[in-house]
Amino acid sequence: MVPEMFLRSLWLIAALASWCCGQNPTIDFGGLQQRAEAGDAAAQFELGVRYHEGQGVPQSYTEAIKWFRMAAEQGSPDAQFNLGVMYEKGRGVTPSYEDAMRWYQKAAAQDYAPAEYNLGVMFDKARGVPLDYSQAMTWYSKAADQNYPAAQYNLGLLYYYGQGIPQNYVLAYEWIDLAAAGAMGDEQKKFSYMLDEVGSKMNASQIENAKKLAQEWAPGAGK
Repeated sequence: MVPEMFLRSLWLIAALASWCCGQNPTIDFGGLQQRAEAGDAAAQFELGVRYHEGQGVPQSYTEAIKWFRMAAEQGSPDAQFNLGVMYEKGRGVTPSYEDAMRWYQKAAAQDYAPAEYNLGVMFDKARGVPLDYSQAMTWYSKAADQNYPAAQYNLGLLYYYGQGIPQNYVLAYEWIDLAAAGAMGDEQKKFSYMLDEVGSKMNASQIENAKKLAQEWAPGAGK
C-alpha cells in the first residue's frame, strides 16, 4: 500500500462563510436554528459544523451527527461527506467503515471530489473493503480529474510504485507535478519532495515529457 505518511482520509468540510470572513459565529444563531428546523439543508449543514467545532454552541458530536444527517438525507454532498467522516473516525457514533463508504458513495455520485478521494483511500488501505488498487485508482482518477491535489498525488504514487498498474515514472511525475502545483504549505513541500524523488529515477528526456504532459493537462480531460 502507499506509505501511511502519504495517504490519509480528509477531515470535515467546514464551509462556514462567517468563519472564513472572520465574523462572529454566534451572529443570528436563532435564525440559523430556525432555518435548519424548517428544513433548509444548507443551514442544517452549517449547524452541524458549528456543533462539531463548538462554535457559538456547546461542542457536541451527537448534535453534529443529527444535523449532518438531516442535510445529508436531503442530498447535500457536503453533509454526506462529513457524515461519512464521522462514521469513519467514530465521532459521536460507533465507527463503521460500511456506513462511511455508504455516505461517501452518495456524495461521490454527485462528483464530489473529497468523497471520491476518501473512497480511493478506503480501497487503497483496505478500510472495510478488500485491498483493491484498481478501485483506488478509479476513485483517485475521478477526483484528480477535478484538479484535486491529494488525489493527483496518490494517483502518482500508484504509478510510481506500480501498484495495480505497470510502473510508469513519467505518469507518476506528471500527476505529482500537478499535485505540487495545486497544493499549499506543508503539503506542497511534501509533494515537491516526492517529485524530486521520482525525478531521480528518470532521465532528462523522460522528465521533459512528463512536464509537457502536466502542462497540457486540463481538468475534465479524463472524462
